[in-house]
Amino acid sequence: MKENNIKIIDEVNFTGKAIGKVEIGDPYYFENNEGLHLTASKNCAKTGKKTYACIRSIDEPYEFDGKTYISKQIKSIISCLDENAKVIHEAHTKSMYIPALLKKETELGCDTACFDITFDKKVIEIRTLSDGYYGMFFDYGQKGWVFESNITQDALSLKDMENNIRYLLKDEKEQKKDR
Repeated sequence: MKENNIKIIDEVNFTGKAIGKVEIGDPYYFENNEGLHLTASKNCAKTGKKTYACIRSIDEPYEFDGKTYISKQIKSIISCLDENAKVIHEAHTKSMYIPALLKKETELGCDTACFDITFDKKVIEIRTLSDGYYGMFFDYGQKGWVFESNITQDALSLKDMENNIRYLLKDEKEQKKDR
């Protein structure tokens, strides 16, 4: 099915602090040094960077045995980019990217039906309910990076993903205020 057949049901956008180190992947892969080609890790300078997040609840049609079904998913696009490179994030929100600026593209997968997202030593676990591919990591070199994921709504709601990412982006001062 064409990308434009995807229906956006709900969407949340926000910005946050820059991230110095990101690590995304199945914890099993990191613990056992296996499957590391399905993980992403990057250190970035925080100077001049900002994190952008777009989290969507989508209905994506697909065909099976001649019938059309709807897959309900949470699509997340999280970017840590130079402020003058926000156009990269905006391109990803339109299901595009900028190949001329792209340094490396990594397909992300798991064998334990979950993966961790770590931003500067803060970790969340995302349960996918199945093994396989769940996202992509786009490395734009000095300009920053973009992480995209698609997860079934059976595993996670829009609000759950929003709360997870907001938690990762809060600094210690903001967390103390929330207590």
